[in-house]
This record gives sequence, structure tokens and C-alpha cells, in this order.
Amino acid sequence: MAAADEETGDEKLECFYQKVMKHILQRLFVARAGRKELFKLNFLQKQNNASYINALRHDITVLNAKKFHDLHAVDKKTNYHKSRFHFDQFLQKLIIYFSEHGGLAKEFYVVLKLEAERKPHKLLARPLAILAGKGLTTLLKTFDCDTKRRPKTALQSLSAALRANAHLSRPPLDLNVITWEVAGVKAVANVVSISPKKKREEMITKLITWKRVLRLGLAVTVEECTKYAIFKSLVALRPGTALKVFLKIFGK
Repeated sequence: MAAADEETGDEKLECFYQKVMKHILQRLFVARAGRKELFKLNFLQKQNNASYINALRHDITVLNAKKFHDLHAVDKKTNYHKSRFHFDQFLQKLIIYFSEHGGLAKEFYVVLKLEAERKPHKLLARPLAILAGKGLTTLLKTFDCDTKRRPKTALQSLSAALRANAHLSRPPLDLNVITWEVAGVKAVANVVSISPKKKREEMITKLITWKRVLRLGLAVTVEECTKYAIFKSLVALRPGTALKVFLKIFGK
């Protein structure tokens, strides 16, 4: 019992020392004193998007992909913190400046992908989509599953979230090398919206024959194509309500 009390006392003392150290480091940081010498200690005390970007500028040796993942794995129920990964700017800079073969971006991507395979979770989708780069198509296929099955699984949530965040990848998703169903509606919509006029014209036929992107197809067709193409698609897919929409748009 005494040993247990002693351990508890040691833990409390250690916690107290950590708080004191954190307070001292914060005061030194604000005073701009010893920032270079205390860089690693400051980084350990302050883990956020800004500190990670700062590490890219000054000392990448403090960056660790596994620790980056574990930083968010603090919720006992889901194994992830309830808040989203708020590191978009850091990850975008990482993929731009450290994407060489075997580089830091690849290291972060591999660790997050392995963790997603081990324990799927939708919060991993956003950083994975940003870091995937040209490998996004393969990534989507890796985690592809039937998202309509119930009860919904963690893998289904991850798969859906990946497709919803596919537009974050650079270079943009190539819809010519992946089926649109795998890419997902949001990914297709984002690719179409940023495509040049000629490219959108090439996509019209497919857009107005897939029910899930019909509304997008209509918007593009109104701008790029003839009224007949819209009328034909509407009648085939949603005869009743579609005709009302048609009359509303073109009955003026």
C-alpha cells in the first residue's frame, strides 16, 4: 500500500515538474530567448499545425510519423480523438517539398496507411488523401467496399471519407483510370468543376447517364450542351419529377 502511495506521489511530482517546465518554456518562447537551443523541447510541448510547419523549416529530425498518428489516438472509445486532423497545411507542404522517393512524405503516408489497414477510421481519410498523390487511385481501390451495407462498419466510413476527400490530392484524381463509382460523387464533382470547358464537354454523356451525378450533369449540360440531351436524360431516369424540373428550367 505504501509502495502504491509512493508511486502515486512520484507520478504527481513528475506531472508537477512537467507543468513547471512547460510554463518556463512558454515564457522563454514568448520572450524569444533560446529558441534555437530549445527547439526540440518546445516542439514536444506544442504539437499543432504551426509547430509542425515550423519543424519543416528548421529541423525535420523532430518529425516522427508514428508519433504524429499517436498524437490523435487518444480517445479510448474510437482510438482517435473526436476532433479532426487539423494539419492540412503541414501535410500539403510535406507532399510538395518532401515527396522524393523514400522521403518524409512517403514515411508519413506509409505509417498512416498501415494504421488505416490495421484499424480503419474515417479521420485517417483526409491526411491519407492529401499524402497519396499519384497513388490515390490505388488507395481508393485498396479501401473500396460496399458503403450501402448495414450495419455500417469502420471500413465503410473510411472508404466513403476517402472518396469525399479525394479532391485534396495533388495531382488531381484521373477519372480515366478509375471507375466513377469507386471515385465517388464528391470526387467526380470536384474534378468536373475544375476541368476546362473542353474536358467538361467530354464528360457530359457520362454525367447525364449516372443517376447519382445527374444534378451535376444537368448543370454542366445547361452550360455546355443542348436542351435535348437534358430532356432525354430526365425522362429516362426520373420521368415525373424530372419533367417538372425540365419545365421549370426551360418553360420560360
